[in-house]
Amino acid sequence: MTKLWLPRLLYFLILLIAAVLILLVILSPWLDNWVDVRVISFFAHDRTLRSTAIASALGLIVTACVFFRPAARARRPQAKDRRPSPPNIAGA
Repeated sequence: MTKLWLPRLLYFLILLIAAVLILLVILSPWLDNWVDVRVISFFAHDRTLRSTAIASALGLIVTACVFFRPAARARRPQAKDRRPSPPNIAGA
């Protein structure tokens, strides 16, 4: 059995970070009234920071899906998809 725990861990860790960024953007205007934290205040009042955080979260999700997707979702070629290998000859 191969060691598949690291890519799976990185996949879920990156998705978790992206979810936290999106939740921070969504909840920051509401949390700004309740909590006196500078980061929450920045997210609540700065539109550029919120849009950059959303774009970064989407980039993280794409990165997780492309580079660290779980092995069960990876496409394996079917028997009919396999093509015979070319003969080992030199030339054009």
